[in-house]
Amino acid sequence: MSANVWLVGALVAITYSLVPRWANAHVPWVRAALPELLQESDCIITGRVDASEADPRGRGVALIRQPASWCGATLPAPLRIRTATALPTGGHFVFFARKDASGWRDLAAPGIVLPLNRSDQRLLHRTLVRLWKERPTPTRTAWRHAALRLLAAKDETWRYHAAVTLATTTQRRDLDAAERAQVAAILHSETDPAIRHLLEHISGGVPASAP
Repeated sequence: MSANVWLVGALVAITYSLVPRWANAHVPWVRAALPELLQESDCIITGRVDASEADPRGRGVALIRQPASWCGATLPAPLRIRTATALPTGGHFVFFARKDASGWRDLAAPGIVLPLNRSDQRLLHRTLVRLWKERPTPTRTAWRHAALRLLAAKDETWRYHAAVTLATTTQRRDLDAAERAQVAAILHSETDPAIRHLLEHISGGVPASAP
């Protein structure tokens, strides 16, 4: 994980541990990005950035020649998506996008970039499409199941967002025995300290040591 993302993750974890659960919804640091993105978007779009433009503020426009729709909508090709963060050419990404009079806009806040690696593509597609079908508001159970699945992603960005989602939508008593065992197993293999802290909090301090 990059230094900047690690720092944000550490601050999230520290803040979460210091704030009572009843107040969590009012603390910006611990707001899970994925539920809000899913609820407010018009489509989940994926694809390779074939060309990109950036402005002095760090925002950009990504050109995707072969966009894929994970929401059932038909998309024009090529497709331009305005982004809050300029993206590198050649990378594959997931966009929670909204369509307005100016075209498509990715709703992810500045600094939030959701990569689509080949190793995670099937997992992400299955999980996000299932959530999309439960719109506009998936249940807490649906989010718990989705977060637990996303914690199996190879990419630590998705594991981090899954851990935040799990920690902010689930209480320890919501986990059944199999889910607690799953979290314990994930903790045993997880090396990222921010992700570990979030999972330890929701697990009630399941003892585990990083390999």
